[in-house]
Amino acid sequence: MFLGHEVMHGAVLRGRRARLLVGGLCFAPLAVSPHLWLTWHNRLHHAHANRIGVDPDMYPSSSATEDNEPLVGALSVTAPRWVERLTLDFGYHVEHHLFPALSARHARSIRCAIVALWPERYQSMPIGTALRRVFATGRVYRDAVTLVDPRTGGLWPTLAPAEHRRRPAT
Repeated sequence: MFLGHEVMHGAVLRGRRARLLVGGLCFAPLAVSPHLWLTWHNRLHHAHANRIGVDPDMYPSSSATEDNEPLVGALSVTAPRWVERLTLDFGYHVEHHLFPALSARHARSIRCAIVALWPERYQSMPIGTALRRVFATGRVYRDAVTLVDPRTGGLWPTLAPAEHRRRPAT
């Protein structure tokens, strides 16, 4: 998945056909087509990070924002270097939102520059803490177009963009 993410952002391969082919292979085990990824992640998530009702990755524990400000709407995680290598530096999320096509090999130096410029605004946490928070906000399908948080009853739209969702027949 980490390789597919980087490929689909153009950080590994530049050619569109090559990105679709390799991205498709990477996401096949998850049954996610590269076209869905481009719509869901690249177009919707990056354009509308943490905007309620628009960002498909908006979780109940996320902080909603009025604008798409990467220093406010994204969170990087810190991890041991071996974990960073294993995940292709996936934890550099703020850096990724600022520069989506950036090769991960530059993420560490970008992080240093961002922290030097905006130390009070840069958001990060240890990977263990981040994973505990993600797994504490489970969502399951209520119907074909709605996800529900079973503990709170909170409702969230599915990953499909609104204009492509079909309401179930009643």
